[in-house]
Amino acid sequence: MGSTSRGRIGLGSPSETTRPTSTSSTGSGGGRGVHALSRTDSGNFSGNSSRPSTTGGLGSTGRLIERVAAGAAQGTAGSDVPPPYGAAVFTNGSSGAADLLADLIIRGVPYTTLSLLTFNGDDAIALCEVGGEVLDVIGEIGLDPGTAWGSGSITTQNDTLRRKASIIWGDTDGSVAFDPAGEFDGFPEDDFSGLGAHAGPLHLQVNCATTTHSGGVHATLGATGSPIVGTNDLSLTAASLPATGTTAYIFNARFAPGQAATSVPNPAPAGGPAASGDICIAGGTFGRHVFGGDIYIGTGGTFTITVDLDDIPHPDGLGGYGVAAVAGETWYWQCWYRDQSAGVGASNFTEAIAVTLQ
Repeated sequence: MGSTSRGRIGLGSPSETTRPTSTSSTGSGGGRGVHALSRTDSGNFSGNSSRPSTTGGLGSTGRLIERVAAGAAQGTAGSDVPPPYGAAVFTNGSSGAADLLADLIIRGVPYTTLSLLTFNGDDAIALCEVGGEVLDVIGEIGLDPGTAWGSGSITTQNDTLRRKASIIWGDTDGSVAFDPAGEFDGFPEDDFSGLGAHAGPLHLQVNCATTTHSGGVHATLGATGSPIVGTNDLSLTAASLPATGTTAYIFNARFAPGQAATSVPNPAPAGGPAASGDICIAGGTFGRHVFGGDIYIGTGGTFTITVDLDDIPHPDGLGGYGVAAVAGETWYWQCWYRDQSAGVGASNFTEAIAVTLQ
């Protein structure tokens, strides 16, 4: 979830909330969840939520925003379908929303009116798929916190909350204790600037389980730089690799129309022992970043490669090698690594990510 201020609430990537008058959700770079939340004195509710690509698992059937009254087990809902990597801003359209709506209109941000959504700071807000999957929850369902969740300037009443840019996925468990400070930054009441956007990570995590290595942790993969093809500034970093020593490289995948990412459990690279983890981006064609200094050998536990978007190693390219990326494409990456402390020939995989280029 994003931010909350008096009167609005945002669902999707990081955004802002105050005492809800509105909410928004976005999927352009930040995963899925509520990004902003705001509420005005009159109880007008607004917010911001986001929709990821198919890697995030949000189906085309839409989403529901459900308000659960303080201490109740279930509540009322409204729905809308943000475009992939797009934003959806919601407001209850009450009389206190005039300033909010004027701001959205001036900035050209579309919004949806959901009149059933009212919020006074102590209600729980859930972002769900129509099929029932919970994507994000603000608050603790079934608990009345008194006046609001949080403390100081980071609360769900009379403050604006913007979700931290580092937060990729929403909080899917509405039964646990909720403190907005863990995932949100606080701003003054009625700061609408974060609605309709989320300055989140470049990548989305592919919905695929990872396996811990001999060091007892999951290895990660992330993207930094810019998703803009013309800028050609994209880097990938694998981290939390075995500190006892490893050999690792990053591989990519892309999918033709009709193809989708699938997983292959415990593959056996080059006929060796089965890997501990899964390939999460099977189903298309692979390319390997194994030239120059792209292969990592060491004990540092992390390495970074630069991706040349004009020449991505991939068999679909001219002569079976380089492919020039095109804006609008989604590329997938994962890292394979040796885990020598787990035994002879042991290997594993990091999490997988997807980057949609612009």
